[in-house]
Amino acid sequence: MKRQKYIKEILKLNKSKKYKEAYSLLNQALAIYPNNLFLKKFEIFLLKRIGKIDEAYIKAQNLYNELKDDEFFIQTYLLLLEKKGEKDSLKNLIQNILIENKSYSDKFYDFLLKITLRHFKDKELEQIKDKFPNYKEIPNYKKYKLKFASMSLTDAIQEIENLMILPNYQNDTDLCLYLASLYKKTKQYGKALEIYKKLLTKDPDSKYIQKMTGYIYYNLQDYKNALIYLREAVLKDPEDVILLNTLFKIYEKDKDFDEFKKLGDEIIARHPHVKKIYGYMKKAEKWKQN
Repeated sequence: MKRQKYIKEILKLNKSKKYKEAYSLLNQALAIYPNNLFLKKFEIFLLKRIGKIDEAYIKAQNLYNELKDDEFFIQTYLLLLEKKGEKDSLKNLIQNILIENKSYSDKFYDFLLKITLRHFKDKELEQIKDKFPNYKEIPNYKKYKLKFASMSLTDAIQEIENLMILPNYQNDTDLCLYLASLYKKTKQYGKALEIYKKLLTKDPDSKYIQKMTGYIYYNLQDYKNALIYLREAVLKDPEDVILLNTLFKIYEKDKDFDEFKKLGDEIIARHPHVKKIYGYMKKAEKWKQN
């Protein structure tokens, strides 16, 4: 089998979450193409997926110098450091990435910010947060999540609602976002929507809040309003697969190819490097045939 055929089949198995089968096929490919960097980095990824963390970690360490500029590898390596509990190494690597200021994708920096929020204390975070172009777009309600972790959802909601009456907490965006997330979990969509709408009056261009507002409307089956907010969010971040999938499903309900094409064309005009939208537009072509 040719190299590209191997890679195609491995990716297909991975997409179907058949990780052990993908790993078995990858080993066959590596026996023929032992120096292929894609196969090497994907071996580490699959080893992590099938739970062979120690083996994946050793291979990642050995390949670090060779693959340190590859964001897929770096993302896998960071997750391995997290799994291994190598907190100091994890934090050092994150700081080095930020200092070097390499041209990684926005999606990678979204991932990097989330893993940073999990491991950096507030004082440490203050020193590096400006290095993230997307810092304001991720809710940093970690302290509240920890504070209310021992409570049931109902008790946590009641406690926070009582806090929100106090002047010091009424304008606390992180607390508001955390409460909205609890309302979503308990399917109190109307209350979550009220919070997001209030926050949007203060920060109308927030991609995160636009997206969350759109998802609430989607859960309420109010697709007209969902489109308004999700459309704004996807034009800011067209690489968000969940967001694209949700929009695709909404347009698919009415087989509205023309409107979906308008959205796709606008995404391409604003973000010509984005490839995912072409696949969605190709799938939407079938709506015309029906």
